[in-house]
Amino acid sequence: MRLFIGTAGWNYYDWKGIFYPDDLPSKKQLEFYSQHFNLVEINVSFYRFVRESTYRKWHEQTPDDFSFTAKIHRYFSHLKRLQVDEEVISTWTKFIEPLQAGLKGKIKALLLQLPPSLKADIPVLEHWLQNVYKTEIPLFIEGRHASWLSDNVVNFLKENNVGFVFSHCIKWDSDPRIKTTEDTYWRFHGPQKPFYSIYSEEEMQQFACLLNDLQPRQAFVIFNNTYRGNAVQNAQQFAKLLASC
Repeated sequence: MRLFIGTAGWNYYDWKGIFYPDDLPSKKQLEFYSQHFNLVEINVSFYRFVRESTYRKWHEQTPDDFSFTAKIHRYFSHLKRLQVDEEVISTWTKFIEPLQAGLKGKIKALLLQLPPSLKADIPVLEHWLQNVYKTEIPLFIEGRHASWLSDNVVNFLKENNVGFVFSHCIKWDSDPRIKTTEDTYWRFHGPQKPFYSIYSEEEMQQFACLLNDLQPRQAFVIFNNTYRGNAVQNAQQFAKLLASC
């Protein structure tokens, strides 16, 4: 199993003095981050369309063996809710072309984060995959409605080689044992208060050993409890605990 581990984003002011040196300029944060982790999940791509020059800069600032995953823009997931029309298709080009050209081989997966109100609809998803998702980059879906856990959906994802995201959060259900591709994608949002609370060593040990038992080809493990550097602490802790399982 090859482990890719990191955090959701890296540019956080409240990480200064905790993870980043106090005097480290913001433009140097990714370079510093990439000396400690081998993966980062790009969050800004969910909120705005990033320029190719920006992606290229991130590519140049990181080591050759560093990797990125990126969140697909919320236009597709939250505004259009996986509906397809000509505007959606043209907007996909606007999203994907700069990302592929700028990050090149360092982009390892795309994350489709869906709103909790969006129920699983296989025909809708199939239509979106066939008409919009025009890239060879592996896709992982974080469905936050309970319907995404159904056997029919899981089987559809397996048949289409689409990854299932294990999404740990008190606000919705997920299952770390669901594996629809050779690779896994786990996202940890915090054990109590989402995005704020920190996991205990005991909690991390249980998840680390479970991942070791599952033995995917590749594991993307992202911590999104970013408040005050909690994600950094848990990511570093998880990597060490996995080695001890």
